[in-house]
Amino acid sequence: MKTLAITLDKDLSNSPKPINLNLGVEELSDFVDLYFSAVETYLKAKADDKIEISDLALLGSFTLNLFAALTDSDIALAEAKDLTDEEITVLLAFADNYQLGSDVMKYQQLLKVVLTGFQTFTVFTA
Repeated sequence: MKTLAITLDKDLSNSPKPINLNLGVEELSDFVDLYFSAVETYLKAKADDKIEISDLALLGSFTLNLFAALTDSDIALAEAKDLTDEEITVLLAFADNYQLGSDVMKYQQLLKVVLTGFQTFTVFTA
């Protein structure tokens, strides 16, 4: 997927009507995938109550998600700065793509706290 970069020549920070360029959450979703992938990898590794060197084989999916997340991290940060509640709900639904067991809601709630905290921080620092 190609990414469109927008550069504005005019400073709109003092504009009477704020302009919201909704960037979506496509790149930010890579970080959400990374998070849920890390949780899934950890849960699979500790399934036998011990984490051993043989568990390194489980890192394949996590490693792919790590590279995807780091590729466009600057765009993901821009997307995170205008997160809406609806976008957070969409991102939390990514958990359905992973085997997180009976604690899925716990891991979703942890992510929700982080995303909502970031959303709140950007509102007060804007």
